Order: sequence, then C-alpha cells, then structure tokens
Amino acid sequence: MVRPNAGLLITLLDMLVDGKFELKKSPVIRNEDVILLYLSALQKSSESMRNEGLNIFLHLLRDSISKRVSCVRVGLFSFLLDWFPYEDNDSVVLKIGQLIQVTGGHSVSGKEIRKIFSLLRSEKVGTRQQYCLVFLTNISSMLNEKGPTAFFNFYGHDSVSFLAFN
Repeated sequence: MVRPNAGLLITLLDMLVDGKFELKKSPVIRNEDVILLYLSALQKSSESMRNEGLNIFLHLLRDSISKRVSCVRVGLFSFLLDWFPYEDNDSVVLKIGQLIQVTGGHSVSGKEIRKIFSLLRSEKVGTRQQYCLVFLTNISSMLNEKGPTAFFNFYGHDSVSFLAFN
C-alpha cells in the first residue's frame, strides 16, 4: 500500500485555506470539503505523520468557533468516531480523542453520543481502560463546555440582509 507523503498533506492544507497554509498566521478554512480529505489521507499515512498532522489540526481548531462549525458541517465528529477503534497507535488515539473533545464541545448530536456509548461497549474500545477513559473524559468535558451566549454564522452577504430586514 502506498502511503501519502508530506507533500500531499501540505498540498491538502494549502487547499483547505485556499492559499499558502501558515499555522502561525491563524489560517481561515475556505474549503470545508478538504477537511475530511485531509484526515482521510492522514489516516493512511505513517505514525509520525499522523501525529504531526493531528497536532496541526488540533492547533487549527483550538480557539476558533468558525473552524469548529466548518468541521461540524462536514461530519468530522462521526469521521473521528469511525477512525478511533481502528487506530493502533496510542498517541494517535489520544489525539483523535482530543479532536473528538474539541469538535464535540461545539456540537454533538444524540446519534453521536449513542455511537460513543456503543464504542464503549465494543470489544476493541471497551476492554481498553485507557480508551474508555478518553471517551468518558470527552463526554464530561463536552458537558462542561461553556459556549458563547449567542453565535451567528453568516454564510454570505445575503444572510446579513435577511437578518437586518426581517
């Protein structure tokens, strides 16, 4: 099996922001469809690249509600829940858990909560105390997440005029 190389992952990050990806400049996600493409390629890459790529993505999402909204819209939470039981590297599993916590802290559905409890009952996850602890910590953190009292996400210029005149 051919593994994605660093050049492909960098290109995908550039596509994600529709330009040159520079983490220090707080990039804006412009192409949401690339989120799952990037993580799918990352999933098939080497352990060190998965670790580094997940670190980059965690840093990208940390303090940005709009980036979390983009991730929720494309179904990142479900993608991560699907990836979790198939990952064998513990450090990558912990980073996936952190991403689950960050995205789930913004928005989580009942279906996704049921999927977490299903994973906790599964043989692969349920028998590993460390994995169970990751999920239980994530759920606790999601419940305690303090979001903004009001959040507006304007998808374009028309939505502003709709709000102003209605």
